[in-house]
Amino acid sequence: MNTILVADDQQAIVELLDLTLTSHGYEVISCRDGITARERIRRDRPDLVILDLMMPGLTGWDVCRWLRTNAPEEIRETPVLMLTALAGNDDRVKGLKTGADDYLAKPYALDELLHRVRSLLERSRQRRDLETAQERLKALRGEIWPLVETMSSTGNGRECREEISFLFDTLVHELNNVVVAIDGYAGLLKRDAALPDPSRAYVDQILTGTNRLTRRLEDLRVLTRNGNEAVPRTTDLAAILLEVASQSETEAREKGVDLAITAAGGPVPVEVPAAVARTILRNVVQNAVKYNVRRGRVDVGVSRDETQATVSVADTGIGIPPEALEAVFARGVRRDVAGTSGMGLGLYIVRRLTERFEIDVDLKSEEGKGSVFTLRFPLSVSSWSEPQPARPTLPAMKGEKVG
Repeated sequence: MNTILVADDQQAIVELLDLTLTSHGYEVISCRDGITARERIRRDRPDLVILDLMMPGLTGWDVCRWLRTNAPEEIRETPVLMLTALAGNDDRVKGLKTGADDYLAKPYALDELLHRVRSLLERSRQRRDLETAQERLKALRGEIWPLVETMSSTGNGRECREEISFLFDTLVHELNNVVVAIDGYAGLLKRDAALPDPSRAYVDQILTGTNRLTRRLEDLRVLTRNGNEAVPRTTDLAAILLEVASQSETEAREKGVDLAITAAGGPVPVEVPAAVARTILRNVVQNAVKYNVRRGRVDVGVSRDETQATVSVADTGIGIPPEALEAVFARGVRRDVAGTSGMGLGLYIVRRLTERFEIDVDLKSEEGKGSVFTLRFPLSVSSWSEPQPARPTLPAMKGEKVG
């Protein structure tokens, strides 16, 4: 049960908020002045603080300023909702500058107040989940590096690799749990019709971030598995490519990029686990969209011959200078382009996986004109046959796949 501290010098308002919040499952601490509010916050550590601005002793501004700057470290992030009868915009700005998370002018509807309370508590819960994930990550990193050093010094490579793989699986599992929770809370917020437009934009950013983090966690899981898990090694490359293109459509549409797909006339079975093929293709296709220009184009095609399947990803993006072609596959390297973000891991993961599964990669690029990635996958031995013709490419719509 969440605990909410309510501080207002008007007894009727305190009683009304106490009754309303209690009836919705919250525990309430009631105060009539700022000095008492400050002491109860210090002692009882509520999950949310609701402050009236004009109170005797200490104003709501004073209490909020103390909470953000002089309170015990572990409670300084407690969310604060300001209540006031003052209508001026300057007062609203002053309240936010002192560290308030939200502002509600009197008179207000109780439904609106409850909505603000739920939103602030969910936001606070998300922050705590992220902090927990960071602590788990630090702890796991502290366990992993000694194993890496042991592997280097003792030569007992297989045992240490298995242990590292297990720890990474644990890490990915823990972080995925946090991401799912954040994504779920953000989804609930977005479905709230009363959510103001600025907050809706923030929620969209949260969802975009969790989606990107989910993909990167899957990449890391695939990379650390070493390809030894007991999963089918034969994958339909054409189906994986269409799936990856579908996942990239939203970003392509937002950038005004035409995404065109040419798929082979039937299945393209290759000797690569599905998760590996998906990770490689997703990173290459999304990279082509990410570093493209406004109203640019990405052409993706897959074909096959007697022994191999070939995927080509061509874009009209910013291109890569000749001296940087090899460096783009290095860990932590990314182009410094406005409007893009990332850790420089995508193509590094592509290089590691293609080397491990004997997939040829060729990159040709011209700065200012675009790039072409060509990947050649080993065809499944059981499917060696005469080449199958590719289906013709249809005119592309913005952000849509064809073929």
